[in-house]
Amino acid sequence: MKRAFGYRSEQRKRSENQDSFGVFDFDGYTLAIVCDGMGGHVGGAQASSLAVRTVHDCIEELAAGGDYPEALRVALERANQAIYEAARKNHRLMGMGTTAVAAILTGEGFVHIAHVGDSRAYLINEGQAVQVTRDHTMVNLFVDAELLTPEDAATHPEAHVLSRSLGVERQVEVELSDPIELADNDVVLLCSDGVHGVVTDWELGSIDWAAPEPGVKHVLDIVDAREGDDNATAVAILIGDAPGMGTSPVPDPKSIDAQVAALRDEAQIQMMDDYESASDPDSYRTEPSAPPREDLPSTPSYLDEEPEPPSPRETQTIGTSVDEPVPDQKQATPRPLQRGKDEKLKKKKKGASPARLLVPLGVIGLMAIVSLGAIAFLTRPDPTDEDESTIIVDGDPSNVRPKPGTEPIDPAVPEPDDSFFRARIPDPPRRLPHRPLRYTQPPPRGQSQFVAVQAARDHKCAESLDAVQEAMALSPDHAKLYSQAWFCFQESHARQLVNSKVENYEQFAELESHFRGWPEFGDPEDLEWTAEDKRLPLWYRPARDGVEYRLEAWASSSEDDLMREVMIDLKGEPSIADDFAADVLVEAQAAVALSRAEPRTPDIEEAWARRVYVVSSALKGRVGKLLRTHRPELVPQLEEMLETATTAQAEGPAVPGNIAKAHKVGTGEEPPPTIVVRPGPKVDPLGEEPDLGPEPGGTKVKGKIYK
Repeated sequence: MKRAFGYRSEQRKRSENQDSFGVFDFDGYTLAIVCDGMGGHVGGAQASSLAVRTVHDCIEELAAGGDYPEALRVALERANQAIYEAARKNHRLMGMGTTAVAAILTGEGFVHIAHVGDSRAYLINEGQAVQVTRDHTMVNLFVDAELLTPEDAATHPEAHVLSRSLGVERQVEVELSDPIELADNDVVLLCSDGVHGVVTDWELGSIDWAAPEPGVKHVLDIVDAREGDDNATAVAILIGDAPGMGTSPVPDPKSIDAQVAALRDEAQIQMMDDYESASDPDSYRTEPSAPPREDLPSTPSYLDEEPEPPSPRETQTIGTSVDEPVPDQKQATPRPLQRGKDEKLKKKKKGASPARLLVPLGVIGLMAIVSLGAIAFLTRPDPTDEDESTIIVDGDPSNVRPKPGTEPIDPAVPEPDDSFFRARIPDPPRRLPHRPLRYTQPPPRGQSQFVAVQAARDHKCAESLDAVQEAMALSPDHAKLYSQAWFCFQESHARQLVNSKVENYEQFAELESHFRGWPEFGDPEDLEWTAEDKRLPLWYRPARDGVEYRLEAWASSSEDDLMREVMIDLKGEPSIADDFAADVLVEAQAAVALSRAEPRTPDIEEAWARRVYVVSSALKGRVGKLLRTHRPELVPQLEEMLETATTAQAEGPAVPGNIAKAHKVGTGEEPPPTIVVRPGPKVDPLGEEPDLGPEPGGTKVKGKIYK
C-alpha cells in the first residue's frame, strides 16, 4: 500500500518550539508520532524529543513480531519512564512532560493508534474528519462524571488542563484505539493542540488532501491567519500514490544532552549525578538509588537564584511531580543523615502515650458530629412547603415524594427562563469510523455532479439533494454524492439549530430557514406554492429546505432514489440515528417553547403545530425506528416533550384545535388535511350584470331587475 507523507511544525508566539514529531518507514509498516512538550526552558523540548526517540527505538525492537498495539503501549510506557528518570536527575527539568499520539500504518491496510494527553489523531476521507482519539483533559473527566455538559466543557477556561501525560508520574495509562481499516485516499492526521484548538474538524475535512504536504501547509496557514499563540505541529499520511515528503530524521540524544549541558554551564549548576542517556532501554529498567546527602554540594548555587517562572501549561498540568523520595524496594540503603532522623522519630513514636492520642481523636469526632448536625439542619424539609410540593406515602413521614406535576423537568426539556428558546442537545456516544462496503465507486463527472456539488457549496442543501436523486435515476454511480448533500444539511442547518438561543419569537422566526427553508424575513405565502399545496394548512405543507426537508426525504425514500440504502452504507445506521436524534430533539424543544409563549398569535400557533406534527410523524415512521434502535435513551424524553407540548398546563389556556389536529395527523390517528377553508368576504359567484338602463315593467336595484 503506497503512502505519501506531509509534516510541519511552527514555533508561533512561544519563546521556543517544544513540539516534536517523527515519520519513520520500517519494513512492512510506518510509524508516525507527534509530541507536545511542557516544562520550563528546555524541559518541554527535551521531553518531547526524548519521547520521539524512545518510541522509535522501542517500536523498531518490538514491532517485528506483528503485535502493533502492544508495541505502541510498551513504547509509550518506556518513554514515560525515560522522561520521569531524566527529570529526577536534573532539578531544572523537574516537572517536564509531554503529550504523545503515535500511529502505526501496516502493510495490510490498517492503522493502530495510541495516545496520552490531548494531541489528537483524525481519519479524513470524502470531506469528513473523524476524531479517533479522546483528549485526556480534566473537563472530559467532568463530562464523563456528568458534572459538566459537553457544551460547557468546550468553552471551559481550563479545557486544556491535562489529566494524563508522559513523564509527570512514574506510571501512565496508555489508551489504545481499535484498529481501523484504511482505504485509498484516506488521510491519517496527527496534530498537537496548537492545531485542533484553532482549526475546526469541519475545516480539516474540507481541505484538499490530494497531496499531504500542501494540505499540512494549508492547516498551519489557518492557524497563522487566526494568530494562534501555541506551537502548532501536524503530520499527515495519505494512503495512495501522491507527491510527498521523505521520512523525518530521528532525534539525536547527544543534541538533547548538549542542551542540558549548556544550561548547566551557563548557570554553573552541578548535576545531581552522572547518568546514561535515558533513551537507552537498559538505563531505565532498574531504579537508580538516590545520591548520598554528603555527595551533594554544601551550598548549591541554584538556591540563591530566582527560579524561572514556569509556562502556563506547566502550572496547570495535573499530577506534576515534586522532588521528594519515592519508596522503592530496589533502592539502596538509606542515606546516613536520613537514617538518624528516622531513628529519633521511631523513639518518639515508641514513647508516645495512648492518652495523648485520645485528645485529637475526641476533637475530630466532636467536629464531625457538629458538622453532620449542621448539614441535617440546613437540608431539613420546610414544613410550610411540604403540603404544596410533596406527599407522604402510607403515613410514613420519612417516605416523601413530589406531588404529580411538581417533579423536576428533564434537562433535555428547556425550562422556562429568560430565553424564549434554547437548544440543549446531548453529545452522541463515541463511535468508530464507518467504512462503506458497497457504494465506494467515485461519482462520474458530468453536469449532474457539478449541479449537486455547486448547490451544496452555495448552502442550497435541498437543491443539492434533489440533484443527487435525479442523478441516481441516471446511474447509481452518483451514490457518493449523497454524503455531500448530507454534509450540507449538517453544517448549514443542523449546526445552526443546535447552537441556537433566542430571546423572543421574532428571533425564533429567523430559524425557520433552518427548520423548513422558509425565508428569514417575509410572508411564507409569498413562496411559489403549487395549487395542491395552497389547499393545505401551513403546518402541513412540505418543507422547502432545512432539517425538515431531510427528514421528509428520508421518510419518503424508495427503491428509485436509494437514499436510505446508500446513506446507511456510507455513514452507518448509528451515525445517521445520531444526526436525526439531534434534529428531532431541537424540534421537540421548540414545540415546548412555543406552547409556553404568550400571547398566542396565529403565527406562533402555526409554528407550534408544525413542530408537533414533525416530531409525532418522525417518531411514528422510519426515523423513530432508527432512534429506538440506536438512541433508545432519547425516545422517552421526546415522548414526554411531545405530551407537554400538546397538553394544556394547569390554570392555562386550552390547547388550540390545530395543535391537536397536527398531533393526530402525525401519529396516524386522523387522515391528513386536504383543503383549507378560510373565512373571507362573501362574493356572488355569478357576478353582477351590466347596467343596460331601465326596463319597462320593472325596477332596477344594484344592476339587477326585479319585477
